[in-house]
Amino acid sequence: MTTVKRISIVASMSILVLAPASTVKALVVKSGSTTYFADEFEGALGDIGLRSPGTGDAWIEFYNPPKPNNGSTLTVETDGAFEGSNFLRVLRPGGGAGAAIADFTGEHTSGTISAEFMLRVADVGKEWNARAAFHNSGAPGYVAGFIIGNESGSFDIQLDRDTGSNGNYTRTDTNTDFPDDGEWHKVFMEYARDTSTLGISIDNGTLLTVNDVFPGNIDEMRFHLVSNSNEFHIDALVSLDTTFNWSGAPIGDWNSGQSWTELGLPNRNDHTAIFGDNIASPATVVTNSEVTVRQIRFDSPAGYAVAGQGSIHLESQSVGIDAAVQVLQAATAGGHQFQVPVHLDSDATVDVMSSAALVFHNAVNLNGNVLTKTGEGTMSIRNDLILAGGSVSLAQGALSGNGTVGGDVINGGGTISPGNSTNGSGQAVPEPGALGLLLLAAMMCSLFRWNHNC
Repeated sequence: MTTVKRISIVASMSILVLAPASTVKALVVKSGSTTYFADEFEGALGDIGLRSPGTGDAWIEFYNPPKPNNGSTLTVETDGAFEGSNFLRVLRPGGGAGAAIADFTGEHTSGTISAEFMLRVADVGKEWNARAAFHNSGAPGYVAGFIIGNESGSFDIQLDRDTGSNGNYTRTDTNTDFPDDGEWHKVFMEYARDTSTLGISIDNGTLLTVNDVFPGNIDEMRFHLVSNSNEFHIDALVSLDTTFNWSGAPIGDWNSGQSWTELGLPNRNDHTAIFGDNIASPATVVTNSEVTVRQIRFDSPAGYAVAGQGSIHLESQSVGIDAAVQVLQAATAGGHQFQVPVHLDSDATVDVMSSAALVFHNAVNLNGNVLTKTGEGTMSIRNDLILAGGSVSLAQGALSGNGTVGGDVINGGGTISPGNSTNGSGQAVPEPGALGLLLLAAMMCSLFRWNHNC
């Protein structure tokens, strides 16, 4: 009798060893030290072929999110393959049979073959949502793989395989669902020819197995759909890490995987970007697009400048937990600084250690949120601070600069040392310690408001 077993993935299994960021592949199929197929999915179709549909209604293409929703075939390589960059789009809007085919350089005839890739089910509620399989281009054809969904439009993960080399396939429900959130998820699948075992795991979780696969040879891998009016996406391997460390480059692109020591790059509201002390002189981190992180940490005696034509968004994914910027070491040559606009998409805390400084050279937009300054160091605003209904709360240290503030600054015990006001009069604002003030509006501001509650 066929059984579905749940076992833990152990070191002896054929887990993929990820290459350095610059050579990360979207799909790698290998057995031990033998790589049968590897492709970045960056650029034109490359090594992925298409089984021509009988009706012309099914097709495979590479798709880049900024392009129109009907997709595009790309001809220009990008720097490394990462989540959400250029991905393989498998569609079946009508009838006909279509499949994306990865032809192997050799034939797998013994041992364990494995594949790992990112999968996103883009069109939910259909009869079947996605299918991936190890295949033989001759007989018996489909050997072993999985299918997501069932006739009722669910996300059941079912193990699908040939059990007798006769084209009569057996499908077993694992009683586990693929996440139905429309996000990218890591898939690991393997076929052990010698033990007739097929296994699959999602996001490094439990390996779900069956052990009755007919021992067939494998010479290709296929992604295809079983139902009409559907699509799914395959993309590059990404780390499940949420903390990313700068590689140490003196000048580097935030949005290049080569700039970070981990696989992938920080651009999500549960990610932390760490700019550490592995630089010998000041470094410039360039972004020409918007990036979102929960936390940025400067921890280097040499200064970092975040520059470019893009912007930084600080956002926490958890209610009650602030987004944050931390300055853990004082830096020479101008200190740590943002030369791009910074936007708060949730409340945020800027913590600057004693003797250290953080400078915002471009606009800071609070978007109605609270920016709390802690630590004994100095935070400087050299451009517009746009509160938009938000406020700055100074709990410790110093707040200085020669920018403008369009609202309230709440002083809870620090020092506010403004420069110019919006009318250019250069009004000097008394130190709160001398007057015992708590509410002080406007370091360099157009509106001054005082509150004498200590």
